[in-house]
Amino acid sequence: MSVANTGTDPRVVESHRRVYEAAMAELVEVGYGGLTIDAIASRAGVARSTVYRHWRSVRDVVVSALEARSTQPPPQPAHAPRERVVALVGHLIEALGGPGGSLAIALAGAAEADPELARIHHADSARRFGALVDAVAGAAPDIDARLAASALAGAVAYRRLVLGEPLTTADTEALVATVLGP
Repeated sequence: MSVANTGTDPRVVESHRRVYEAAMAELVEVGYGGLTIDAIASRAGVARSTVYRHWRSVRDVVVSALEARSTQPPPQPAHAPRERVVALVGHLIEALGGPGGSLAIALAGAAEADPELARIHHADSARRFGALVDAVAGAAPDIDARLAASALAGAVAYRRLVLGEPLTTADTEALVATVLGP
């Protein structure tokens, strides 16, 4: 929810990148309730006025940062449906495997504290999950695609967020084969 368009000015693009990184790092460290514009600006190495020039509130910074990092591998025309499933599951493993796992926990807590942020976070998560459901439906049309996608995403999340034993991208093919079959 940036107030101003970044355009193509590389200085603005770079300051936005630094603000987004700072906001996500602060969110992980202090939680949503402790997040402030001053801390974000300080960590990003920009003036507080720079942040307020582009965003009205902490929520707006967090939402913009989420939108900026909300990427999935794009569908590739040459990919077979199963390759798309593998690409999406591998992306999820990579996203949750590092600092992204801590960010996922922080975002879940932030969503509990702020209904508007929850709506945005859940909509983005539903979009990502929908892409996985669609990929599974294309790869394995005889199974319940939603349930299989839940098993795939759930396994990745459970291993990282609950057990603290993240899967690696080397596990991707085996996980997909376990859920979808060989």
